[in-house]
Amino acid sequence: MGRTAFCETLKAKHQLAQSLFPNFLEYSRFVRRCNALLPSIQVIRQALVFKEVEGMSVSIIDSFPLPLCQPIRNFRSKVLGDYANVGYNATKGQYFYGYKCHALVSESGYVINYTITLASMADSSMT
Repeated sequence: MGRTAFCETLKAKHQLAQSLFPNFLEYSRFVRRCNALLPSIQVIRQALVFKEVEGMSVSIIDSFPLPLCQPIRNFRSKVLGDYANVGYNATKGQYFYGYKCHALVSESGYVINYTITLASMADSSMT
C-alpha cells in the first residue's frame, strides 16, 4: 500500500470514528496515536503468526520487485535516490529501480515474515 493510500485510509477511519463519536480526537492527534500503536500492533501480529505456523515444518522464501518507476527511467530517476537502487528481475529479464521484498510464506500462503531490501540485494543472501 502506498503512502497516499495509507493516508486516505487513516482519513476514512478518522471520519468514521468522528461520525460514531462526536467528541472524537482531531485528525493530527489521531494520526499520532495510530503511529504510537504500531509497535503494539506488530507484537499482536507476531503472536498471531506464531500461532498460525506452530508445528509447520515447511515454508517458502520468495522475493519480488517493488519498482519506483518504469524501466526506461531506471538510471535517471531521483525518487528516493539516497535509498533505492537498481536491481535485476530474472523472471522478466529486466532491470528495475526501487526495492525488493523478500517474504517467508507458509504452505497455506500465510505471510510469516517479510523484509524490504535494496533492489540489488541477492536472494541467496536472505537465508
